Amino acid sequence: MVRRNAADNTRQEMAKKGPKVNAQVNESTLLSRIREALCESLKNWQIVLMSHRERALSLAFANPVNRRIAEALPALAGPDAWLVSGCVFQSIWNGLSGRARDYGILDYDVFYCDPDTSYEAEDAVIRRCAEAFASLGVEVQVRNQSRVHLWYPQKFGRPFAPVSSVEEALRRFLAPACVQLQDGAPRILAPFGLDDVMGLRIRRNPMVGGASTQYDAKAARWKQVWPEITVDSWD
Repeated sequence: MVRRNAADNTRQEMAKKGPKVNAQVNESTLLSRIREALCESLKNWQIVLMSHRERALSLAFANPVNRRIAEALPALAGPDAWLVSGCVFQSIWNGLSGRARDYGILDYDVFYCDPDTSYEAEDAVIRRCAEAFASLGVEVQVRNQSRVHLWYPQKFGRPFAPVSSVEEALRRFLAPACVQLQDGAPRILAPFGLDDVMGLRIRRNPMVGGASTQYDAKAARWKQVWPEITVDSWD
């Protein structure tokens, strides 16, 4: 009879356990690699989203008029004053299509919210802005969003519930996007995201009801001035 020493027995035991140990190691390694891949994928998406926002800001502020207005707004209309709508997304379109930064922009809209909804209070802000921006040679339209519900139904024939913030007002726009400079740091607010703006696409805001007249008129002009854009139908 052949005697086996302790070393032989140990090797045999390890050989028996080997496949199970290896399987456990392989499973652990696989799970670790999956976690690493998921983390890397999430990081890449964060980079894409961040660069999307940063690029939009860069293009919007490449229009020097946007920057001049946005820098002055806190002192003129308060901390919740925003430069909004066409002057923002059209500046982005111009940058994406290689046009002059102010090409096709008819006016520069400023929104702010003030609980004082009197005509006199809003008029005072409008006058301050008109004086401050006179040298720019552009039309700047200033509106207190807290009082829009007082005149909107009569002008457009549709109800307009009161809003408490600029962001809430933007959720009722056809192509909502706005820009603000606060403490020297640029911010962009886009309640529905930036994909449509950066993708040169116009489509109906699902929160806006009623007839398509206003949308069709705006979209027709935009398509004429920026033929590259895609315009979805109202229906």
